Amino acid sequence: MMRVPVRIVLLLAVLANSNGAGAGDHPGLIVHEWGTFTSVVDERGLPMTWRPFDEPSDLPRFVYTACASGCEVARVPEANAVKATLRALVRLETPVLYFYAPAPMNVSVHVSFPGGRLTEWYPQAESRASGLSWPSFAVQPNVSAPLPDEPGPRVYYAARDVDAANVAVNGPDGLQNERFLFYRGVGHLMAPVFIGPEADGFAVSDARSKAVSDVIVFENRGGRVGYAWRTKQGPRLVVARRELAGGVAALRADLVKVLVRNGLYEKEAAAMVATWGDSWFEEGTRVFYLVPAAVTDTALPLLLEPRPSSIVRVLVARTEILTAERLASVEADVRGLTAAQMGDASAREGVRHRLGRFGEPALRRLLETRPDAELQARIRALLERSGS
Repeated sequence: MMRVPVRIVLLLAVLANSNGAGAGDHPGLIVHEWGTFTSVVDERGLPMTWRPFDEPSDLPRFVYTACASGCEVARVPEANAVKATLRALVRLETPVLYFYAPAPMNVSVHVSFPGGRLTEWYPQAESRASGLSWPSFAVQPNVSAPLPDEPGPRVYYAARDVDAANVAVNGPDGLQNERFLFYRGVGHLMAPVFIGPEADGFAVSDARSKAVSDVIVFENRGGRVGYAWRTKQGPRLVVARRELAGGVAALRADLVKVLVRNGLYEKEAAAMVATWGDSWFEEGTRVFYLVPAAVTDTALPLLLEPRPSSIVRVLVARTEILTAERLASVEADVRGLTAAQMGDASAREGVRHRLGRFGEPALRRLLETRPDAELQARIRALLERSGS
């Protein structure tokens, strides 16, 4: 098995699939997983450690959260969540594990993240710094149990629209039912590919692996959307901006095709796109791609008992590119603020909200590359509240 060192450079996000075929301990058990690795590279293609500006969680309050103050687990105010304090190369977002079985059975699962920390999960699990264990829970096919719910829109719920079995875990407040096991985390991992600028386009080049296949380059510049889906067959793939065409509806359909081709059921693929579709297609430039199953299995070792007859693991890699145009736009936005706006806390908060999830790494890159004293003072003021 390929060993991936836990240091330098990033896992520029991963879309991995693992189809374990072979004789398992329970030939009727099938397990499918999908999730997203999100990372950021600067205008040169170099990876950046980052974290989003302070923002409300997109998760329901019943989800467990690792605490910043040293408490064991969960259901804590967002201000005490450890994830908000961590800057990392990769943010592991919404992996969910689905189970399919011909009859009710008990299963145990352990997932670890050697290069990082697992920070949120549901149902209840035994939490360690870099791992989660569900020692024994019930997989219940054809059972429609009531599931926890909260008012208001949450991306979390879209993952339930599948045909997977109910899972039931004994929690401190009674039986916790869900359609999947859910977890998230942050970490530092080695990238299977490098992504960087190439003339008027972008290059995807092998780092440690030669098996990267499907690559999608997407750009939304001022509402003008285009994408290109390419199959990378050699050590390097170049996609020019002039090749980007089509709209979001077509890209959604193509993403479902990619996910199904790599082992997910169609409802699972549709649930994944429904979960992340809005954020995937927001303003900016990004690359999604597929990497070998071995990278996923090394980055996120998964142990199941009994062993399934089939395991499919599909992790979507989103690599956000802070292009020169994007940095120039952020710089103009900051320079355009009045002294009154910079002196008003609510106005600065509005700027952070407008800059979006990747505003923090963009501002820090400008801090490194723009020597203008007034601009740097403004950037530091914008970064201050989130401890960046």
